[in-house]
Amino acid sequence: CACAGALAFALAARAQELGALCDASGLDQGAEVMDMTIAEIQSEVDLQAVENDDGTCRGFTSNHAAARKLVRTSGVVTAVGGVKDSYSPQFFWIQDGSDPYSGIEVFDEAHFENVAEGDRVTVTGVAHETEGLTLLDACEVAVESSGNPLPEPVVLTTDLFDAGSCQQESEQYEGMLVKFEGVEVLPCINRFNGDEYPHCQAGLLPSDETTWDKYKQMWVSNAEGSILEVDNHIMSIYTSYVATVGTQYDSLTGVMTWSPYTFAWELIPRSEADVEGPAIPLDAFPDVPLAEMIPLGDDPYTNDWGTVPAELLGSAVVSNGTQGTGCGGEWEEGSCPTRDVMTSEAFDGKGCRRHNICACYPPAYYDASNGLQGAGVSFMRVRGVVAAAQDPQGSFFIEDPECGPGSGIYNYRVGGTTLQDGDEVELIARTYVYYGLPELADHLDIKVTGQGTPCEPRPVDACPFSPGTGCNAEAHQWVGTKVVLDGPLTVVSVGQDAEGLMDCSGWTDSTGAGLDGGCFVVEDANGCQMVVDNLFKSMDRLFEGAEGAPTLEPGLELASISGFVHPRRGSWEGQGGYYALVPPSEESVVPGSA
Repeated sequence: CACAGALAFALAARAQELGALCDASGLDQGAEVMDMTIAEIQSEVDLQAVENDDGTCRGFTSNHAAARKLVRTSGVVTAVGGVKDSYSPQFFWIQDGSDPYSGIEVFDEAHFENVAEGDRVTVTGVAHETEGLTLLDACEVAVESSGNPLPEPVVLTTDLFDAGSCQQESEQYEGMLVKFEGVEVLPCINRFNGDEYPHCQAGLLPSDETTWDKYKQMWVSNAEGSILEVDNHIMSIYTSYVATVGTQYDSLTGVMTWSPYTFAWELIPRSEADVEGPAIPLDAFPDVPLAEMIPLGDDPYTNDWGTVPAELLGSAVVSNGTQGTGCGGEWEEGSCPTRDVMTSEAFDGKGCRRHNICACYPPAYYDASNGLQGAGVSFMRVRGVVAAAQDPQGSFFIEDPECGPGSGIYNYRVGGTTLQDGDEVELIARTYVYYGLPELADHLDIKVTGQGTPCEPRPVDACPFSPGTGCNAEAHQWVGTKVVLDGPLTVVSVGQDAEGLMDCSGWTDSTGAGLDGGCFVVEDANGCQMVVDNLFKSMDRLFEGAEGAPTLEPGLELASISGFVHPRRGSWEGQGGYYALVPPSEESVVPGSA
C-alpha cells in the first residue's frame, strides 16, 4: 500500500495533467464530447493480465474505447468519499443499472459535499487506465436529480476476486455495488501478505490475533482458499464490529475497486448498513486512569508492553562500518540517532524513519515493536474532561479532573462526536506514538457523560523543556497537560530556526493564505528556553501583526504564556525533537512585564 506522501504526489501530478486535458479539450469553446454509457466506457479491447515477478497479479492492460478521450456519461452515485490508500476523499462511484460493466470510479477534487448517494449525475471527463484501474477524471459534474434508488448489489463469491490472481471475469464488476454472503474474517498474516508482513496492527485486546493493518485494510473470505481485501476508509468495520480471526458476518456489501498500490481487488463498505455482523461489546475493554496513561519508569524507552527496537535506539551491531544496523551513521547504543543520521539518505532508504523511533516514555499498552510503526496492543476505556479542542470535531486534549502531573493526553481524530471545552467524556481508543508524541487514536466510541471544569494551568519553568535537553521525566510528566510559563519571558527568535531543527506548525494570514514558520522561542530569567507552537492556529494574528496584537519579534516581553506541552517530532537531542508549548487561544499569550 502506498504511503500518503507518495500517493499525494501521484494525485497532484494527475490533477495537473487532468487540468491540461480539460483545458485543451476546450469545454468552454464547445469542444467535441463523446456521449457514452458507462458500459461503453468500460468495454475492453485486447484485455491482458500483467503479473509481478513472483507471478502474482499486477492488474490488467487494455484498450478502452474512450481511453484518453473526453467523454460524457451518467449514473447514480453509489458511494462518496473514498479515502483510498490513506489519502483524502476525492473519489466517488456511479452506476447505471446492475448489468456487468455498469459502474465506474470517478476522481474529482471538487466533488466532496457536492454529491451524495442517490444523486443522478452527468460527468464529463477523461477516461483512462491506471495500473489496472479504469478511472474517469472529472472535468465537470452536474447533479440532475437526488434521492434516486440505488442499484441492487450483485451477490458474488470472494474467489472471483482472490488477492494475487488475475481473472478477467472480475473486471466486469469494477466500480459496481457488490455483496458477499457468509463471510469469515482472516488473519493479517496470510497467503497474500506473506509471513513477514510488517504493517499488521493489534486487535481490540492483547489476546487477539491481528486482522487489519496500519493502512486500514483487512481480509475476508466466503470461498475456501480465497482472500478478498477490504478497505476501511469510508466506513471502519473493525471499530464498530467484532473483527477477530474467524468472525462470521452474514454479509458484507460495498463498491468494488482495484488498488494500484496493493495490486488487489478491494471491497469498500460505505456505512453500517453494509455490514451484517456482531457489534463490538463496549464493556470488554480495560479501564485506564489518565494518571496511569504515561508511566515514567527508569528506562524512558520501555514499558510493560514493549521496548523500542534496538535499531531505532542504536545498537552494538555493525553494518557497513557504522553502528546501528546501517541506518545512516553512528549513534550511541541505547540512545537516539543524531540529526546527521536522521537526515541522511541511508536513514530514509533503509526504512529507519518510523513513527515509533525514540518513543520517549511510551504510554499504556503501547508496544513500539507492534507493526513497523508500533501501536497499542489493546483498546481501552479512558475518562476525562476536554481541556481544549482544535475544532468541535477535530483533535483534542483531555485531562484528569484531579489535575495532577501526568494526567493529560492528546487525542488524534478526524471527524466524529462534537466536543467543547469542559465536556466530561468516556472514550474507547488505543495509544499511539507519533515521533515522540503520545496520543489516543482510532476511537471506537466517544460519549459525553456530563459537564466538568477544565484544569487551571499548572506553573512550570522552561528548563526541562529547553531544546536539546532530550527525553526527560521532569518534562514528560506534563505532556498533554495545560501549564503556564510565568515571566519575565523574552522572545528570542520567530519562525523556523536556521538549522532546520524545529518542526513548526504553519499560520494563516487575513487573506486565507497559509504560511510556514508558526512558532517562536521564548527565554525565561534563568536563561532557559521553550518553543511555542501554533498547532491550534490560535496565534495567527500575532504572526501577522494584526491591529491590536503585539508585534511578534525578538525582544518582545511577555508576562506569561499558557498552553499544552506537546512533543514535536520526538523529544531527543540533536535531531530536532523538542517539547513545545501549544497555546489554545490568543489570550493565552499575555504581553508585558511580569
